[in-house]
Amino acid sequence: GLGVLARRPLGALTAPAGYLAGMVVATALLKLGTDGDIVSWVIVALAVAGGAAWARARRGDATATGARRGLAAFGIAMAPLAGSGHSGTIGYVLNNDSAIHISVVELLRSVGGDFPLTPARSSFMSVAALVDSGYPLGAYTWPLLSSQVVGIDAFHVWTPSIAVTIAMLALTSLTLLRLGGAPLVPAALAAPFVACGYLMYSFLAQGSLKEVATALARLVHGRTADAGD
Repeated sequence: GLGVLARRPLGALTAPAGYLAGMVVATALLKLGTDGDIVSWVIVALAVAGGAAWARARRGDATATGARRGLAAFGIAMAPLAGSGHSGTIGYVLNNDSAIHISVVELLRSVGGDFPLTPARSSFMSVAALVDSGYPLGAYTWPLLSSQVVGIDAFHVWTPSIAVTIAMLALTSLTLLRLGGAPLVPAALAAPFVACGYLMYSFLAQGSLKEVATALARLVHGRTADAGD
């Protein structure tokens, strides 16, 4: 959808740009007081429309290469959880923020971004002040959508959501490596490992989604800004 609006192909940045656009749209709607379930279905509608636009204008070879790099990075990011043999949130003993974030997702799903600021009568009410404090909501978009549309509890999609964001980083890394003059094959081989570098993998290991999403947004913004968009 962004590619159509901008009238230019996004290549390997198609999925990362759409992923971030979903966060922007969802945040704006939530800030306007829209219920989380409505926000989720709006994002689905935009994704379907954007996917149809992409299918009409896709460039097969580059898209396939990027998709494989993204899947490789996703596999690396999911390895700690998959290796445990059960669902969960990575790094919970180290960092209990994931439990707070999951509660926020459930609040967004039920009441949207207009949380009732009443005295804390439950764990949900105790985290309700996050939105009023200006805490960024964008990273909650995709766990919210999964929870609402597919019916999977946010607890089970929090770590996969971080892994998907790292997959988007791999696609962005592929684009940046290619722009830097790297041949396609070395760039494709390196991209998943660039996305799973020490800092990003550390955020993954402690269950931090916002920080990984911030890195993705900064890289995509830097690339499009350099291109004059």
